[in-house]
Amino acid sequence: MTGSNGEYAGSYSSSTAFYLGNMLKNNISVYYYRNSSNTIWGESELNLINLNNIFLNYIGEQFANKIAIHPWVVRGNDYLINSIAKNIVQLEVINPGLNTIFEGKIGLMYVSDYAYAADSNYWNLTVSRYTDITGDNWMYMGLYEWTITDYYSSSSIYFLADQGRVSSGSSSAYAVRPVFYLNSDVIYVSGTGTQTDPYQIQ
Repeated sequence: MTGSNGEYAGSYSSSTAFYLGNMLKNNISVYYYRNSSNTIWGESELNLINLNNIFLNYIGEQFANKIAIHPWVVRGNDYLINSIAKNIVQLEVINPGLNTIFEGKIGLMYVSDYAYAADSNYWNLTVSRYTDITGDNWMYMGLYEWTITDYYSSSSIYFLADQGRVSSGSSSAYAVRPVFYLNSDVIYVSGTGTQTDPYQIQ
């Protein structure tokens, strides 16, 4: 869905011992976040080629037209992994380290998206301790995955580790999960959002 060029790095090579999906390991693609430590998200081929070109073409014009062009805040703050959900939203989106914005249709999850996807009983835990709550976070898939947020003072990017915690790094290739916002005129028709009963929109 996101192609084999751009920032494509091959098939998933890490352990899938915690993976909750049913795709074969060789069918899970991994990508670099950017092609050098100096490249910002707005210039990354993962952003420009894999997500906002190949993926958009894959889903087709009819559905792509329902997706809003969104201002993605992509330079968070350092050490978000030591923060709790409420503080991450402030540091990542509302008051980021650098207010660097890229406007596009497709992005990746924020660290705060993942933090708030956990049961509310865990929102006072730092996201570096989310390893113990994988059964209570609906976004957890058991893979190494990139988020959209990077450090503002170094080349590190935040990612989800396979056991559920949030960590950071820059040189590895991880899975990606395209994220988007729908236009305000899109109408919900039916569905509960499960695999057997997906949302239907028009």
